[in-house]
Amino acid sequence: MLSFANPTTPTTVLTTSSNLMYHQQQQLTQEQVTKLYMISHLSQVTGESQDKCAHYLTFFGWNMEACLQATVAFCRELCEKYGMINLFLARRIAEESQFNIQLCLSRMELVMKLMSQTRLIHVFAYDCLVQYQWNFDVSLKRCIELIAIQRLPSHAFLQQQQQQPFSTTFSMTGNSMSTNNNHGLSVMVPQQQQQPNTVFTSLQQTQNDYHSQPRRTTIVQRRN
Repeated sequence: MLSFANPTTPTTVLTTSSNLMYHQQQQLTQEQVTKLYMISHLSQVTGESQDKCAHYLTFFGWNMEACLQATVAFCRELCEKYGMINLFLARRIAEESQFNIQLCLSRMELVMKLMSQTRLIHVFAYDCLVQYQWNFDVSLKRCIELIAIQRLPSHAFLQQQQQQPFSTTFSMTGNSMSTNNNHGLSVMVPQQQQQPNTVFTSLQQTQNDYHSQPRRTTIVQRRN
């Protein structure tokens, strides 16, 4: 089961007073009201703040379907593929990769590689790589230094029963692919998940089409 650890704090866009809300909506255009609704809906689905959801929607040209594919479906696939339980972490990695699928997957491979050589859990390996701008050699050296002087907490590492040789190789089994990591993170990944570009071609096309068009700034008014 996926966990929603460390969600951002939701913010209230419209007052709960029905009369005041109605009065405020009368002053907003239909487009602005629609966007506020989309922001609120995405926030409920993802658990992210409304500010962040507004950023996601803007990035995908206010295409709700594409935005949900990127921030929910794709991030769930990342969790399943790499044995993570933190959907927010998967979303951070995807977001920092500008939802570029190949870049996101390459960074996930760096996270897994650092885990395999340090026994750190996903989030600590990710934090170290981000701190050193995804420079693997520097990140690994720093992790080894911190481990040597016992500066990392015990919960930063895989559980004792998972301390076994680690391998990120894949083996085909029928219509699925098995991750042979030998440390308790083994998952069965549907074969089509190994080709996310096929799944998200329309998503990237929508994003590219939007960013290739002349920008028109639309201000969404926010009321206290």
